[in-house]
Amino acid sequence: MTTNVTTTRAARAQTITLPSPSPIEAAKTVLGRHPKDAILYAEIGHETLDWLEAVFHAIEVLHEKGGGEIHIKRLAGLGRYVSSDMSNHIGAEYDKMAEAIEAAEAQEGGAA
Repeated sequence: MTTNVTTTRAARAQTITLPSPSPIEAAKTVLGRHPKDAILYAEIGHETLDWLEAVFHAIEVLHEKGGGEIHIKRLAGLGRYVSSDMSNHIGAEYDKMAEAIEAAEAQEGGAA
């Protein structure tokens, strides 16, 4: 009777499955950070484009009013700086996330 009880317990232990991770936990595992942190750069990109819209609008208004060439040149330089800076930040984050996703895909493919 002891053997039968031990065998039944062993059979039950084998049928216990771990709960699957939540979508948030799965994303954390793949991206190495909370999904809200991962999409932060989409928000930053949106905000940057708003800034650039304002810079281009100011250039347009200065031009229409016969504004000073030096002001237009400075605004254009500001726009170039903002776009380059944000491009570098967003590009680096994209590269990190793309590498993390590729690594997760390779791990998943290797496990199958």
